[in-house]
Amino acid sequence: MRLLKFLTLVVLLVLAAFSAAQASTYSQALNLNGDGGPYSYPNQQIADAFQLAAPATLSTLSWYGDNFALSFPPTVAFTINLYADAGGLPASSPFSSQSVTASAVDTGLSEGDCCSAKAEIFLFNATLPSGVGLSAGTTYWLSVVDVSASNNIFRWANGTSAWGGDFGNAWGVPGSWGNLTGLRAQSAYDLNPTSAVPEPASFALLGSGIVGLAGVLRRKINR
Repeated sequence: MRLLKFLTLVVLLVLAAFSAAQASTYSQALNLNGDGGPYSYPNQQIADAFQLAAPATLSTLSWYGDNFALSFPPTVAFTINLYADAGGLPASSPFSSQSVTASAVDTGLSEGDCCSAKAEIFLFNATLPSGVGLSAGTTYWLSVVDVSASNNIFRWANGTSAWGGDFGNAWGVPGSWGNLTGLRAQSAYDLNPTSAVPEPASFALLGSGIVGLAGVLRRKINR
């Protein structure tokens, strides 16, 4: 009985460690609210404000979006810009601007919106060429800009803010930002996204360790 209780405690502690390791740095969930989201391209950027609860290095990110073609190639070129806050709007120039090639996966989700009968939602994933250090409790602005040659301009899907002080999106170009409120006040993205469930290999490793530990304890108890 003591062995069983001990093993149960070990499993709970290990799973808690898995969960802690897999928590995203920051996440705003997809919000299918009947509006496909605002366009995001070089001449009209969309920037979303966020704050982190703890310092982190941003290395990977994912986001949701669509276009009128209802399709994307397997990879799409984007520029990921990060801006400091300047009185409730992004600064006039980004402190980090990096080009990425993002994978595009059809989520199977869709919604009707203001301008078309259907918006097919895609999930984009990218890794930054260089990690960006971010401080806790500091307001930053994220801009995801479609720089591909496609005529079907990317729209950044709407999200639900995870930061209570989030005051909405900004739109425009650096040095000429405006406020974007209403249905398009937030965007859907995940900073340093991770899987919510440990991979099978991780479970196998955990199981092997528990079995080995059980054998050691059994031998000690039987002495």
